[in-house]
Amino acid sequence: MLKLIYTETGMILERVENTLESVIGQRLKLALSLGESFYLEPSSATILLTLEAKGYQALARVVQSDPAITTSVLDPDCVEVTLTGNWLAATAETESGIFLASLSQQTEQLLQSYWEGSELQVA
Repeated sequence: MLKLIYTETGMILERVENTLESVIGQRLKLALSLGESFYLEPSSATILLTLEAKGYQALARVVQSDPAITTSVLDPDCVEVTLTGNWLAATAETESGIFLASLSQQTEQLLQSYWEGSELQVA
């Protein structure tokens, strides 16, 4: 499963081995034990990546067989990757939170690798 962590300063993408139900359960238990609110909704998230990063062609091929992910080339330099999944946050209005997407293992590995390559080119 892919976990996208959105903060005030940016986004972090990581792969986790736990199931969606397990991660949601852990977050709910944490929120309850801390007396915090918990918000969950089906949603989508987008990631902007450079087309120059290695891996786009492989990702584009995999996307054709995975309905939870789509790509759209925005211009000669950028591609937008859209994922279907679940948004977890403290409230519905907050911009900081966690987005979880369950994809095939191959798609997750390719997307993580492509994202890491894209981040290096931006830095």
